[in-house]
Amino acid sequence: GAMFLEQASPTATQCRFESNTAGQSGAAFMALQGDPMMDQCVFDSNTAATWGGAAHLRESSPTFSNCEFTGNSAEHGGGAIAGQGGQPTLTDCEVVSNSTLGSGGGLRNGPGCSAILSDTLVCGNVVNEVATEANQIVASSFSGVLAHLKRKTVDLRMGTVLLIGG
Repeated sequence: GAMFLEQASPTATQCRFESNTAGQSGAAFMALQGDPMMDQCVFDSNTAATWGGAAHLRESSPTFSNCEFTGNSAEHGGGAIAGQGGQPTLTDCEVVSNSTLGSGGGLRNGPGCSAILSDTLVCGNVVNEVATEANQIVASSFSGVLAHLKRKTVDLRMGTVLLIGG
């Protein structure tokens, strides 16, 4: 991918991550135990072979403000973002038209990942070329998303949150 962040917390403002590829995960960036801040960034048409078309987060809590995730893809899950551990925050973002063959066309929150979404549009994301209500956000547990999802400020068009497991 474009960036590998290990125990790093950089700030990116008005950046464009476009058409990056990753042989594994996180075509725009992979964050391992870091808390990067992304403000007014565009993640467009990035492709990862496994997890997180734009970003793969492991034990990381990045902040995305006013960011767009469009046209990203990952084979196993998290067309735009895949997380395991940590607490990513998306505020005033758009997660639209991303895809995966696995789970979570928009976001996939794996074990220990609790995403916080506020004033964020999540729609048109697909799994196996189908945009259904179960394909927008996938969480591995109740705390994976629902405990932090502010329904009144999150627009899940054509979507709900699908829970896998407990």
